[in-house]
Amino acid sequence: LMMEEKVYFGWKGTTIMMEIKDHHIFLVEEAGLGKTRFVQSDQAKGGWTWLIGGQVMKRFLFLYTRFNQELKAEVEKRYAQE
Repeated sequence: LMMEEKVYFGWKGTTIMMEIKDHHIFLVEEAGLGKTRFVQSDQAKGGWTWLIGGQVMKRFLFLYTRFNQELKAEVEKRYAQE
């Protein structure tokens, strides 16, 4: 786990099977007017990425989009301004 307090958190790791190095970062920052910007990034390198990287990242994008939508809904539900 990597973290720089009040800036980002994430992790780096290597898959055992295909030796793909993954670098995943979450960035949470103030966006003004009481809003927050959540940025998620992922980078895969090495191993079999030359062969399956496009397919893997396409699947990740689908999963991350769903995760981000569910996270947004949950945060808005918990912190709704009345």
